[in-house]
Amino acid sequence: MDATSLNANPESQKVAILLHVIGEECLEIYNTFNEVSSASMNDILAKFEDYFVPQRNITYERQRLFLLVQQEGQSVDDFITELRKQLRNCDYGSLSDSVLVDKLVRWLCESRLRERLMRVPDLDIKKAVDMCRAVETSKLQAQVYFTEERSIDAIKRFKTSPEVKPRDTGQANKF
Repeated sequence: MDATSLNANPESQKVAILLHVIGEECLEIYNTFNEVSSASMNDILAKFEDYFVPQRNITYERQRLFLLVQQEGQSVDDFITELRKQLRNCDYGSLSDSVLVDKLVRWLCESRLRERLMRVPDLDIKKAVDMCRAVETSKLQAQVYFTEERSIDAIKRFKTSPEVKPRDTGQANKF
């Protein structure tokens, strides 16, 4: 409505335009709504939202959250993103960050990191994420460093040996 400047039009005209553009199937659904003859545009849109958006089952969504575990090879940031997406469906309100920290500490792959996080008093999400990122980054850097060191050592270990020539026994292979 903003793009066509129809917001300034009367409510009844907005409703008429909506009913014109929604199509046959939605018009049939609209006709099943109670008390829509004098409803405003926002009321009608709310009824359509109630009709089309499925009701959330908070218990089910929380169980899905509890089942999330950091997968082998999954970065901490990816795991936190996955947890945050699921947390939006769980209706924890102001406890969301606290639940996120608890889930993060419990289901990290790295057991030593879990222990370090549990030692921090008043652990909040910022501290937990910073520690996890620091450990993950240092682990990746150490892998690169030690991989380069091994390849250098491997080159040093190889010595050229004299070419081995087959012995000539003077006899032909006889079967």
